[in-house]
Amino acid sequence: MKSAIAVMLALFCGVCGLTIADNRIEMGSRGYALAVRDGAMARLTFRIVNEVGSVVTGANVRASFGRNDSKWLIGISDDNGLFTVEDRSSGKVLYRVDRDGYYQTRGEYSLGDAGSIIVEGGKWIPWSATNTVVIKKIRNPVPMYAAYKHFVIPLKGTNVAFDMEVGDWVEPYGKGVHRDLIMMYEETVSKEPIVYSKSLQLTLGTNALDGVQRNKVNGFSTMQSACEAPLDGYEKSIAWSLEAFRRKKDIIRAPPPDEYFVFRVRTAVDDKGKIVKANYGKIYGPVNFLGAEENRLEFRYYYNAEVNSRNMEFDPKRNMFTHLGPMEEVTAP
Repeated sequence: MKSAIAVMLALFCGVCGLTIADNRIEMGSRGYALAVRDGAMARLTFRIVNEVGSVVTGANVRASFGRNDSKWLIGISDDNGLFTVEDRSSGKVLYRVDRDGYYQTRGEYSLGDAGSIIVEGGKWIPWSATNTVVIKKIRNPVPMYAAYKHFVIPLKGTNVAFDMEVGDWVEPYGKGVHRDLIMMYEETVSKEPIVYSKSLQLTLGTNALDGVQRNKVNGFSTMQSACEAPLDGYEKSIAWSLEAFRRKKDIIRAPPPDEYFVFRVRTAVDDKGKIVKANYGKIYGPVNFLGAEENRLEFRYYYNAEVNSRNMEFDPKRNMFTHLGPMEEVTAP
């Protein structure tokens, strides 16, 4: 009897010993929750590169391992663009990269692979992972008309125009002259099934080759857009809407927060249809018209007044608007 009990205990302890020794923890398990709570050791190598993939040396890298007691670990990328940090982590690493002549980049790196073993032997797997961080070179920041506008659309169901350079509605609703941005805002309240709806259509300019195009922001860099507007790929207008149902899920066709919009206006062509004159700019989202306040519109835009310049790098120290209120000021490039 004692022999049988001894064998069972040995087998049980052997299983326990294997589990404890290997300490393999999968995503979603109780062990994972403990690893997030108490932390496990992690090693992460940052590889700093520019927009064409070349390594960047001498970049200042700051990393924190996401725990309340974590300190920022600071170092400089070496001749291979690498900097390695190691500390106890709850599953994420916060970082910031600075380099003279480049836009700051910051972000968050998640440790472990979902659906697989993510902690083993008290360490996050894969151990010593590499995070490639792209930093954008500062090329040629220029003066622009840049503002964060908060205003009420003058009329519903009617095209109203906005002058990017003046920063105001076109007459008779404001002091603007050029119809750079034409807005059609509509709002309805009806019975079942739709009880409430809003829609906004933005048309860029009045000339044939004026237009707008959607792009994804670079959410990690302080320079979230491309540095130069494209030559083609523009569409005439974009539209968004909200339909609120009483007993169903609302349908929202609004601009995603990770989009920005490049525009071309005041476009003139020669007798062969070639563009000889145009102005370019960008609008950062979200374009917010879904709030509770009626006719309320908010968006941030940048207008390059230099004819034919496709430069999208704004110099915040040289805003061509000189009388912006605190709520309208733009500090990001």
